[in-house]
Formats: sequence, C-alpha cells, structure tokens
Amino acid sequence: MIPVFYTLALGIVLWVSRGMYHWGAIVVLALATILFFFSYRLAKYREESVPKVISGATLLFIGLAIIQPRIMYVPVAMPMVASYFAIKLTLLIALIVYAVGLALSERRRYWAFVAVIILLFYTQFLTLMASPDPQIDVFMIDRDAVGYLFTGQNPYSIEFPDMYSGAYDYVPRFTYWPGLLLFTIPTWLLGDIRYATVICTALAAVCFYWLNRTAGRNVTESQQGALLFLSFPVGLFMLEQAWVDTIPAALTVLTAVLLIKQRWLLACAVLGVIVTTKQYGFLVAVPSLIYILRSVGWRKALQGAGVMALTCALIFGPFLLWDIKGFHTSTIDLLIGMPFRDDALSIVALCKRTLGFWLPGLLLLAIYIAILSAGALYLLVKRSCTLWDWAFTLVAIHSVMFLFGKQAFCNYYYMLAVFVMIMVALRPKPGSPSHV
Repeated sequence: MIPVFYTLALGIVLWVSRGMYHWGAIVVLALATILFFFSYRLAKYREESVPKVISGATLLFIGLAIIQPRIMYVPVAMPMVASYFAIKLTLLIALIVYAVGLALSERRRYWAFVAVIILLFYTQFLTLMASPDPQIDVFMIDRDAVGYLFTGQNPYSIEFPDMYSGAYDYVPRFTYWPGLLLFTIPTWLLGDIRYATVICTALAAVCFYWLNRTAGRNVTESQQGALLFLSFPVGLFMLEQAWVDTIPAALTVLTAVLLIKQRWLLACAVLGVIVTTKQYGFLVAVPSLIYILRSVGWRKALQGAGVMALTCALIFGPFLLWDIKGFHTSTIDLLIGMPFRDDALSIVALCKRTLGFWLPGLLLLAIYIAILSAGALYLLVKRSCTLWDWAFTLVAIHSVMFLFGKQAFCNYYYMLAVFVMIMVALRPKPGSPSHV
C-alpha cells in the first residue's frame, strides 16, 4: 500500500511544483520517502483495498491534468490554442468514462478502460500539436543534434546557441549520451523527436499491463495498472518539454518484464541502452546485475555484464573514435562542472534557500556512495532476493540521490515515480503463485 501512496504523493507534488523549488513540496517528498523506507515495518496491506486506492489516484491524476495540464509553450494561434482546449476536453471525457467504467460489469468495464487508454494517448498527440516548438534548450539542442548529425557534423563537438543568454551559467552542448540518438534519429525523420516519448510511453503502458497480469490480477485490474501510469499528471508536461527520462524509465519497465521471463541476456542488452542514454543509467544497471547474480549465479551475471558492455561499446564507440575530447567535454566535464541550482526540488536547494549555505560536495558524494552501496548490499545479503526487492532498491537509491541532487527537477522525479509504479505492479496477489 505504501508504494501506491508514494506514487500519489509524487504525482501531486510534481503537479503543484512542476518539479521546481517549493519548500512544501520538498518537505512532503522527504516525509513520503521516509515513510517508504519504513514500509517493511508497517502492517501488511489488504490487497482488496489497493485497486480502490489506485482508482482514486487515477481519478485524481486525470482531474489535476484537466485543471492544468502544465503545458507551457502554446503559441497564441488558433490551431494551437484549439488543440490546448481539446486536451482539456479529451481529459474530461476520459475522466467521465473512467468513473462510469468503475461502476460497470467486468466486461463493460474492460471496454470503458480501453476507451480511456485511447483518449489518454490522444492527448499526447494533441500536446504535440498545441506546442510544436517549445522554447526549452532540451528540445532545441536534442533536435538540432540530429540535424547536425545528418549534415556530417559531430553533435558532441559543437557549442549550440544559448537561448537563455547566459542566465543559467552553462555551456549549451549536447550532453546526453548517444543511446538517445537511437530514439531521436527515427523520430526526427517523422518530424518531431518527441514521438520517441510517445512510443516509449506506449511501451511502458503495455509492460505495466503485462506485469500486473503476471502478478495474478485480472484484465481490468491490469488495465488500471497501465492507467495509473498514463494518467500521471505531469506526463504531458514531460512530453512537451522533450525531457528524455521517459525513455530510460520505459526501458526499465521493459527490463522488469524480461527479468520475469528470465530473458537474462536480452535484459542486459536493454540495460546497455539505458546506461548509454543518460548518465545515471548505471543506477539501474548495478541492482539489475546483482539481481541476476542472486537469481541464476555468477556465470549468467558475468555473461550479462559482457552483453551490456558490448552494447555500450557499440553505441559509445563511433562517437569516441570520432572526437573523444568533444564527447568527454560535452557529456562528463560540463555535467560535473554544472553549478548547484537553488531552484531545484531538493534538500540541497532547501538548505540554500532557508539556511543560506550549500551542503558540501564531499558530503553529497558520501551520501550517493552510501545509498548505492547499501542498495547493492541489501540485494546481496537478503535471504530471498525477489524482483520486488529489485524494484524497492531502485526506488531507494534514486529517491535519496534525487532528494540530495544538485539539479533535481520534474524529469528526475517522474522517473522515480515510474520505479514506484513498478513496485505497485509487482506486489504479489494473495492466493496466486509468486513469480517475483
């Protein structure tokens, strides 16, 4: 039950704050995280009450998105404004259909939920229509990076125009690792790199449905697992802003599916893509390899590590050979040198705003190392290591690192919410054989 309420807290906090500094939101996040860590100590949940809480959370999430979908860059032009209001109308219809569906018989509820899923996906296409050219550096740089690549230029060797005119004290370069290009190159050809987010959202929804079915829940309960994800109230905000974290988040849900199916090497290939997409991808890879180790032994874990390393080499290799110095400067040096942000949704920013000082960098590094080590040790020494424990570890590691992050914003906590929803999907249903 605690992971469900943690998901609810994350959704409300991110909708209220948009992932920017808000002292009340930071306090709520910290308290929710502490409660999450004590979830093992609390009384066991009653499974029959969880679907009701999920239904309530889904209704609330859709309702919040109706009030304010958090889309920021809608031009004052009729087609875009019309698309914006169409988003609200579509969400309202989805809310009504979902509420009515909860009261219907199982068969009719199934078709009602299918309609809601279609409507929620339709709002994603409406978002792309309403905000075709968001004025945010992530979208501009990631889009232009693909364009430069098609002209034969290395995007890691180029300094992009600073659309903020020095306001954020950073060098505008293509900072994401090249795994992202596996997704943005084909969608750039389709006309908008954000189609990658739409595709990965669909992938994650299917995987959430499958995880719930495998855990022993019926069809409509499994649909609700997918709807909880699709209705998350900052999903359209993530899409409009072109934040890439939806991609590794969806691939992590896919990894959970592959681990359940015991497709160990294929799971490790996916982990390689996660690692090469964003710099903190190794935080997913380390617990995953330990889980494989505990499940099938050293030999398969080493084979998996080899597959992951090969995947990374195939993706990293061409750009390292092309311009290793530019690659290192864009993806490592600049990120290490980025200043602390006092507008971040983190305890670090809270200390600066309220107490007037930054937490020491060495202290933060010690916290990062400690939580990663504790998570690894937890999986290694636990008598029975399940996939639920794997998901718990992912949430534990990322929640602490983001709360103490120097630049933690909406995209980080969105990914954390996806990990929490994996835990919700993996909860064993009483009376059904446990697969996790």
